[in-house]
Amino acid sequence: DGSLFNVPDTKANAAAFGRSCNQYGKGAYPQARGVMLTECGSHATVGLHLGDYNEAEIHGAYALLPKLARGMLLMHDANFFGGAYLEALNAKGVRALFALPSTVALKRVRNLPDGSYLARREPQAKALYPMQRPVWLRVIEYQITDERLGELGHVYRLGTTWLNPRTAPAKELLVLSH
Repeated sequence: DGSLFNVPDTKANAAAFGRSCNQYGKGAYPQARGVMLTECGSHATVGLHLGDYNEAEIHGAYALLPKLARGMLLMHDANFFGGAYLEALNAKGVRALFALPSTVALKRVRNLPDGSYLARREPQAKALYPMQRPVWLRVIEYQITDERLGELGHVYRLGTTWLNPRTAPAKELLVLSH
């Protein structure tokens, strides 16, 4: 996950990290953008990348790739979505489970028995990190029935590179992500 951290208000920190600004002026403190790799059970941070305020979280995610190992399941939010990133995870043997932005167009290929479906993410010409080839994803679409958990009636999507519904049923992945 990613987060912003206030750092002491010094010229050196302002130069190194930058700060937010809006119509009223500059932010009170310089801010560092941290991207953390955190273990779900213990909540231990096992990897950290610090970048400047303007750095996109996906850059930090790429910096943390060496901390990942074959057989891991990486869960992340929609800010980390990118076909080339999924390609890099696949190359390491890491499975991903993530919020899939509604703006991401996918080619639906086949419905699966657990209600999920297989789709292909095609390379995008203007991607910051270009894919080398299409990536297979499994998509789980669902709606929230408890207004405390989300917007009623809205269709949410999870994506995963764990393609086999027998070894990772959609309901189990959905519960795991929440």
